[in-house]
Amino acid sequence: MEMNKSNRKFPQVKEPSKRKKAKKYKRVNPKTRSERKVEVKHLILNKPEKKLTEDDLTGMMKIRYLLGKIFETVQYLEYNLSLLLRYSMIYREMKKNSTSLNEIKIKSISSRVDKQLKDAKVDFQTFGNLISTLSENNVLEKKDLDELEDLLQTRNTLAHQYFKKNKFEEQENNKAFLDGQSNYLLHIQNRVKNLNDRICSQLNFLALQIAKIK
Repeated sequence: MEMNKSNRKFPQVKEPSKRKKAKKYKRVNPKTRSERKVEVKHLILNKPEKKLTEDDLTGMMKIRYLLGKIFETVQYLEYNLSLLLRYSMIYREMKKNSTSLNEIKIKSISSRVDKQLKDAKVDFQTFGNLISTLSENNVLEKKDLDELEDLLQTRNTLAHQYFKKNKFEEQENNKAFLDGQSNYLLHIQNRVKNLNDRICSQLNFLALQIAKIK
């Protein structure tokens, strides 16, 4: 029910005469303040420690490091795949209009592609959705899409099941087990890196092809 304007209650506003006076504070003599002794604590800086490398890591430290590297590289891969999608779409449009291209038309094609990708929210797609988008736009060959699908499953297992399945709390002192897991993760990291390198090569190739059309 709508409240009648006449019935509305507004907060009371105190008149200036009714406001409390501010407390009086003693003035500090500047001379007195400057004469105060201040204790200065000197920090003892130790010599910088040697930066840890992958070779220095062992056991659980190495496993955590490799997991971090895998997740990091997969995110770079996702970013480069979205770039590959953009480059592929621009290249196709430019190739269709190669006989009538000029600077204005090239900008128009780029803007149109960027709008399509923005409307599809490609930047916010999950890895799985991005693979589907690449497939729909025929950006990659089937063998590459299959590898991406397999990598997606591996990444999800590492993110959601890896520690639960392997019961590391029972194996933390088992060197053979930890070394085996490190080798397994290193294999995945190398695989992701090699795939990312291939995608970067395709990006560079497309960039050269676009430059030639221009």
